[in-house]
Amino acid sequence: MAKILLVEQHVNRSFDSLLIINELLREMGHDSRVSLSGSFMNTEIIWFEPQIIYTPWLSPKIMNFLGELGVAPLLLNSFQEQNLLLDEGFHPHLKQLRMSNYFFSWGDVYGEAARAINPDIRYYSAGVTRYDAYLNPTVQDLFLKTKKDLAEAFSIPEATPWVLVAFDYALLFKPKRREKALRMGFVDQEYLDVTQKAFDRLSQWLDILTRNNPGTSFILRPHPGAPLHLVQQAQGIADRPNVFYNSSGNINQWIIHCDRYLTRLSSSIMEAWLANKPTCTLFPDLQNEEIRNYVHLREPQLTAATVEEVQAFLEAPEPSASLLRHRPFLERIFGQVDGCASARTARFIDQIAREEQATLATLSRRVPHKMPHWQYPLANQVKHLLRRTNLFQYSPWRNSPADYVAPAYVRTKSAEVRRALPELREKIS
Repeated sequence: MAKILLVEQHVNRSFDSLLIINELLREMGHDSRVSLSGSFMNTEIIWFEPQIIYTPWLSPKIMNFLGELGVAPLLLNSFQEQNLLLDEGFHPHLKQLRMSNYFFSWGDVYGEAARAINPDIRYYSAGVTRYDAYLNPTVQDLFLKTKKDLAEAFSIPEATPWVLVAFDYALLFKPKRREKALRMGFVDQEYLDVTQKAFDRLSQWLDILTRNNPGTSFILRPHPGAPLHLVQQAQGIADRPNVFYNSSGNINQWIIHCDRYLTRLSSSIMEAWLANKPTCTLFPDLQNEEIRNYVHLREPQLTAATVEEVQAFLEAPEPSASLLRHRPFLERIFGQVDGCASARTARFIDQIAREEQATLATLSRRVPHKMPHWQYPLANQVKHLLRRTNLFQYSPWRNSPADYVAPAYVRTKSAEVRRALPELREKIS
C-alpha cells in the first residue's frame, strides 16, 4: 500500500524494535524498510523515495534536505527525548514539535504536553518500543543475549553479583558538542560544573567500591555519546579484575541480567524498574534545579549521598521489588506498560497510511527531484555504497559502533522476526 521508511538514530537505541515494526508493516501489505539516521536516511530518501518516514527527530537539517530534493513525504515524529516534555521549562529540542503533524508519543501525558506546544499536532499514544524487551519474552529471545552469553563474551564471572552503573556524562568528553550545547542553550555552565563534580565524585567512589568488593563485578556503562577510552583514562580503574567497561549493544540486556543498578540521573533507571531490579540514584546534593525537575527523579526512590550508603545498598540482602513499587508511576506517564508498543506503532502507521491514501497517491507519482542523484554530495554517495557492505566499519565517517548496522544482521534478524510473528501476535492479543 505505502512505501515506508523506518529510521532510528543509532543501533543501540530502538533499532531492534524497528525490525519488528518493519515485519508487521510488510505483513499488512506495505513496502517497508529500516535505516539509521544521517547519511543513511538521506540516501534511502533519494533511492527508495518513501511516502512515509517514521523518524526519531524532525530537525531543520532534515526539513532543509527534503526541501532541496523537492519532496514532501508524511513525517511521523517519534522524538526520542520525550522526557523533556515533562521536565519544567522549555528545552530548545522541543521546537521540532511545532513543525510536526504526526507525533508518536510514549503515552497520553506526553501527547498532551506536545499538544500544548502545537495544538494542531496529531499524537498516537504508542508507548516506548524499546521497553517491549522487559515485558515480552519473545522480544527478549529474539534480540537479547543470555547472561551466560554476556559473561562469556566479555569475560565477566557469571556467578558473581553484577552491579550495573549507568553514566550520563557525555558532554564532558565531547568539547565541540559541549560548546555547541552551550551556544544553543541546551545546557548552561552551572549544569556542566555540576556534571563535572558528579563525575569526579563517582570516580572516587568507584575506586573505593571496586577495592572493597572484590567479589562483585562492576559493569560500567558510559553514555553512548562518550568515547569509552576517554572515560577509562579519566577514572584509572580499568585494569582491576572486577571492573568491566562496556558500551556494546543495547543497555536493556545489561539491565535485565544485572543484580543491582546505580546511576546519577540516567532515565534508564525506569527500565531498571521495569526489569524489577533494585536501584539507587547518587549525589542528591549535586542536583541543580534543572536536574531535580527530571521526571524520573521526581519519583520517590532510594538515593545515596555517601559512599557508605552505596555500600549498604550493595549489601542489602533482599531489596524490595522495583516494578511493584514504581508501576503506578510508570502507568501514569506511559499508560500501557505491556510489551506491545512496537505492535501498536505498526498499527498506527498502517492507520495513517490508510487514512492518507489520497495524499500518498499524489506522492507516488514520480516527480523529478530538484537535486538529481548525481548532484548528491560525493561523500554521501560513497557512504551509501559502503553501507551496502561490511566495509563501512572501516569508514572514516563512522563515529562509533552504533553508527553502523551490517546488512547481514538486518537480513538475519528480519527472518527471525518473521518466524516469531505468530508468537508476537499471541502476546499482542
